[in-house]
Amino acid sequence: GQQFVEAHHLVPMEYQSEFSYSIDVPENIVALCPNCHRKIHLSVGAEQSPLIDLLFSKRLGLLKARGIIVDSNKTHSFYK
Repeated sequence: GQQFVEAHHLVPMEYQSEFSYSIDVPENIVALCPNCHRKIHLSVGAEQSPLIDLLFSKRLGLLKARGIIVDSNKTHSFYK
């Protein structure tokens, strides 16, 4: 009966080998409500893309500061 959020790696951990630096850092972890968490993992692209764009735009600078260099297109490819 209490509200909660779920942690989600914006750049999924399964792609760690594509990066020189660890992607298991706070800058790559976002808190999502359960509905949004399911949406980012399970929905079709038209529903998923705006959420990925929003999260990516908010985290881009933080990811770069950690040496995690990724662009929007690459981020979207992780979810296909």
